[in-house]
Amino acid sequence: MLRLATIVLGLALASGAARAQSPAAPPAQDAKPVPVLSAAVETARFKAEEARQGVAVDRDHFYAVVNSAIGKYDRRTGERVAQWRDKERVISHLNSCAFVARELVCANSNFPNIPMASSVEVFDPRTLTHKRSVALGPALGSLTWLVRHDGRWWATFAHYDERGGEPGRTHASTVF
Repeated sequence: MLRLATIVLGLALASGAARAQSPAAPPAQDAKPVPVLSAAVETARFKAEEARQGVAVDRDHFYAVVNSAIGKYDRRTGERVAQWRDKERVISHLNSCAFVARELVCANSNFPNIPMASSVEVFDPRTLTHKRSVALGPALGSLTWLVRHDGRWWATFAHYDERGGEPGRTHASTVF
């Protein structure tokens, strides 16, 4: 079940306020406070078969994401209008997607396989046609999300304590 909500929330990443800082480092003098969630009101609820990993939203549609599938849904009716499914499971673990330069850009990893390897998968949001892959290779971790802001890519490479975790690494090895 996917819930669409009107949320009053400033995007900490967009403001740059969520940059990781060492506990010993004092906050930057010009750092803005990180906005907090102040209110959420459920405005609609839709069933979306693919709603297990993430969702991206544009003006008219929402895109539900799970492992090897993306569903494109009408935001007014909740009707699925298109679906992409990787039957060969070459793309095995889509985690999330975002809109960048009129493309649907998705984080993909090989979770729970090790060594961890990740890629960026790019789709045409109009047709859900897979356009290209950008391999990021092993060693960074499991790419869980990415966005583009002010000419820079922001992403998180997760590490796990147990299933899907690499020897010698824990969740504390996750990098932003």
